[in-house]
Amino acid sequence: AGLHATAIIAPLMAGLAGYEGHLELLASDGKVLSIALFDTEENARAAEPTFDDEMPRQLGDLYKDWEGRRVSVDRYKVLSEPRAK
Repeated sequence: AGLHATAIIAPLMAGLAGYEGHLELLASDGKVLSIALFDTEENARAAEPTFDDEMPRQLGDLYKDWEGRRVSVDRYKVLSEPRAK
């Protein structure tokens, strides 16, 4: 199911204006935090219908079977992005 969901979600995300990538974080208790990165707050706001409506519609039964739901939205500016390789 995960690979099928990724096949649906990846093109949706890639087609969003200003989309710059995402992170999927898994906590030890099973909670998942998804972080989508956009170039501007305006593009992030414009993507909301995709996350709230289009993605659940295209995922169909896969989405219905997920225990979690999108419960909140917060917006942050990236202050720094150092990464060790």
